[in-house]
Amino acid sequence: LLDSVKLENDFFHFLELLKTEKADMLVIAGDVVGLGWTRLEECLELFRPVAPLRIMVFGNHEHWAADKNTFNHLKRLEKTIEDSGVVLLDKKPIKLGKVGFVGNCGWYDYSFAEKPILPGTVFEKKEFLGRVVWNDANFVGLNRSDLEYTNELIDKLEKDIKGMERHVETIVAVTHHPGFREMLTDKPGDRLWAFTNAFMGSKKLGEMLLKHPKVNYHICGHSHHPCRIRKGQLEAINPGSTYTKKRYTTLEIK
Repeated sequence: LLDSVKLENDFFHFLELLKTEKADMLVIAGDVVGLGWTRLEECLELFRPVAPLRIMVFGNHEHWAADKNTFNHLKRLEKTIEDSGVVLLDKKPIKLGKVGFVGNCGWYDYSFAEKPILPGTVFEKKEFLGRVVWNDANFVGLNRSDLEYTNELIDKLEKDIKGMERHVETIVAVTHHPGFREMLTDKPGDRLWAFTNAFMGSKKLGEMLLKHPKVNYHICGHSHHPCRIRKGQLEAINPGSTYTKKRYTTLEIK
């Protein structure tokens, strides 16, 4: 109980810090809820005073459903998000002045995996040496492969970018999953960690973003380690929040 009270107090302190920024927009890069989705509205309402415009994308945890009926579940979340006054980029991009915001969850295609692969390790089943170690296997039902879903979301994101390019000077792409291998943390010699990096994101996502000169920022999450790198014309930024420690990054885009 004491730990939960401390965590709650820390979170509300985090909210107060966000309010002091007096931001025009708040961007949330996914993983707001998991199986506890019934508290999503309560959670999003806490962010209402932070900024007049609040946008977000789904994370892989939003894809979790106890019955693995992921897409029906996402539809329910869509309504809750909209009712909370938050713009869901997975559904539509938005424009604020000369800046466009596009995004969706993104996904993973194992392109961040390290080789060689250990015998008994199966990415499709999220199994490491015969044990399920990536919880998406237990709670996500896509009715398609991870590779197909990754390609589908990258194609949709590129379509949104192309639709926005002629109307703005700068584009901010928001995904839950990173698009650059450099955003990840490596632990040499830790084979399990190397295995889980396969579910962190997609090289193809990063390659697509770099094809579009107006995409100057890529905001992501998923990995719990803060990171900020420059790739070509864009900055890729992950504030690096964890389940218990929340972080944020401020951007001034002119």
